[in-house]
Amino acid sequence: MTLDPKSLVAHRGWPSSYPENTLAGFCAAIDAGAGNLEFDVQLTRDQVPMVIHDHTSKRTGTSNEDLFALGAQEVRGLSAGQPKRFGDRFADSTIPSLADVIAMLDDFAGQVFVEIKGASILRFGKDRCIDAILPLTDRLGTRGVIISFDPEAVSMAQSKGARQTGWVISAYDKQTLSAAADLQPDYLFVKRSRIAHKKLPPNENWRWVVYDVKTPKQAHELFDRGADLVETDFIGEFLANGDRDSD
Repeated sequence: MTLDPKSLVAHRGWPSSYPENTLAGFCAAIDAGAGNLEFDVQLTRDQVPMVIHDHTSKRTGTSNEDLFALGAQEVRGLSAGQPKRFGDRFADSTIPSLADVIAMLDDFAGQVFVEIKGASILRFGKDRCIDAILPLTDRLGTRGVIISFDPEAVSMAQSKGARQTGWVISAYDKQTLSAAADLQPDYLFVKRSRIAHKKLPPNENWRWVVYDVKTPKQAHELFDRGADLVETDFIGEFLANGDRDSD
């Protein structure tokens, strides 16, 4: 049985083959058939949301710049081609703004999960982060989903009118599930290693998303255990070879 693209979330695009969180990676993931996308957002000094996981350019670029010290126009010129992994193959890739990515996704039918990173929450506060991000994700309608590890940020996004939200939980236990029942996000994200071999209980309030899924075989097993969606770095490989027996 092959995997349904609508059940797959492309984590930061297609980072096994393209630089993460770049327009090149997102376009490649969509061309491969990705049903949904997830990516990260940090704010610049002038509080413009940019699509990057870290708040510095050290890991993915050619310099070590702090986004919190730079304006949006400066950040948009920074390399994001991950030269340590890809050499100069993606030398033209730069850090995109959230507005750039959302404009690119105008015709994309899947869910778009936008994660507010904790570093920006600590630097600017939840209120400013959500105020900067929400008007942009709102352009996606119900396709846009604001997600965070911070349940208070999720709750604030809900109170400010976010169409959909998701909470990335750091533990899988009764206390966390009780907090989720109070929060009632539309999606609950959990790392594959945190649920071991447990079944995910069905819930009428949210859909389960399991992330850090590395093989089609793992994906099929997780669907059998109650996952609604799985998130992977290997979206192209999953869609090219997604049968149950694949390693």
